[in-house]
Amino acid sequence: MINAGGVTRWAGALIGSIVLSAGFMAACSLSEAVTERYSRKFNFEYGQSRAWGSFSYAIVALCAGFLFNISPMINFWIGTVCGVGMLLIYLFWVPAEQKEELKKEADPNAEKTNPSFKEMVGVLKMPTLWVLIVFMLLTNTFYTDKQLRQMEAAKA
Repeated sequence: MINAGGVTRWAGALIGSIVLSAGFMAACSLSEAVTERYSRKFNFEYGQSRAWGSFSYAIVALCAGFLFNISPMINFWIGTVCGVGMLLIYLFWVPAEQKEELKKEADPNAEKTNPSFKEMVGVLKMPTLWVLIVFMLLTNTFYTDKQLRQMEAAKA
């Protein structure tokens, strides 16, 4: 693809940007929506959690930089231990509020709160939604791949 010229290169870049953006944005948007919904369901402060998460990310990135100078394998093993720890927490710890909600959802007589298929399809009739979808599909790779910096460097 790199050696391809003209139309082939631009067609590949266009198709690749749409496919990669669609996959990345779908996964990010889905996890964001699910997390936000559960935060409302269990009275969890999602915004505060995001703020502390960003702060923690900055601290961990700083520490990882220092540890990388000592040995890159330290970062690997610390990440592995943290990942296994989180897996164990997710497998074995269920909060009391979540247990209660799961019991309520298992009740066959409970009131349904899911939108109907007609309501879900109705969202697709919004023109502004399609403008946003096309915009995100065509521009997302510029931000995730840091291509804007590369373009500016190429001009200089």
